[in-house]
Amino acid sequence: MDDTDAALATYRDSPLDNGDAVAFLDQELVVELESLADQWDPRLRDNLCAMLEGSGTTELVLAVARPDGVLLAQDHALWGDLRERCFALGIRVQPLIGLPSAERTRASA
Repeated sequence: MDDTDAALATYRDSPLDNGDAVAFLDQELVVELESLADQWDPRLRDNLCAMLEGSGTTELVLAVARPDGVLLAQDHALWGDLRERCFALGIRVQPLIGLPSAERTRASA
């Protein structure tokens, strides 16, 4: 199990809120992004990409919290938009990951 898998297991045990995301930069740094998936727009994309570029990131894994971990069409659109911009910056974006959100966890408890 690599560091990303271990961190993902932590987020499955202690879920984020619906629409929150977590970014794994080069499998070394974890950044939580509150409401990223629900507030995605060009300005947020540009700010995130500037942060990634400034950090020297070469690989990005993005996971979005949704009920039952089922990603929405808007999550895939966000990922495609981010992947396109990151490609131009030389940053590899791995496949999008769905995580169960806290709302689903509370409802099923």
